[in-house]
Amino acid sequence: MDWPELLREIKGSHTQEEFARLLGVSQASVSDLLRGKRSPGGKTLQALLRVAPGRREELLSLFLSHDASKPTAR
Repeated sequence: MDWPELLREIKGSHTQEEFARLLGVSQASVSDLLRGKRSPGGKTLQALLRVAPGRREELLSLFLSHDASKPTAR
């Protein structure tokens, strides 16, 4: 699974704006994350772990295998 797919699952029926508020990031950052233009940074990862504690293993695995060529979102 890649970041966009996992984030879409976690986002569920929330709008991008609602999801952004939950994570403490901008709607533009959520859009970039969902399109695979960026990967979550440390602060966004912490927010994702808070919002989706049942996805901890997947989140940490993807974070640790981060593609260093992509910019991060906070």
